[in-house]
Amino acid sequence: MLRKLIALAAISLSLGGCDMVAAVKDGIAQSDAAATAIEKQVGVKPQVGFSYHNGSFTAATVQFPSIPSASLPEVEKVSRKAVISSFKGEPESLVVSFVFKKSGS
Repeated sequence: MLRKLIALAAISLSLGGCDMVAAVKDGIAQSDAAATAIEKQVGVKPQVGFSYHNGSFTAATVQFPSIPSASLPEVEKVSRKAVISSFKGEPESLVVSFVFKKSGS
C-alpha cells in the first residue's frame, strides 16, 4: 500500500512539473520575441524579464546594456508594445532600465 502511495505521489509531482516547465519555456520564448522586436525598433537588444503571481502577469523588466539613440518616451512606448504583443497581455508594471558599466580607472 505504501509503495502505491509513493508511486502515485511521484507521478503526480512529475505531471505537475511538466506544466511548470512548459510555462517557463513559453515565458522565455515570449521574452526573446519581445527583445527582438524592441531591438528592431531602437537598435539595441535588451534583456526582457517577466514575473507572474498566481497566474497574473505582474511585471516586465526591459534592461538595456546601453542607452539607445531613441528618446525615453519612445523607448517606453516600443517596449510596452513589444511586451504586450509577445506576452499577449499587459503587465501591472513595466520597468525600463539602462546599465552603466564601471568606467576605466
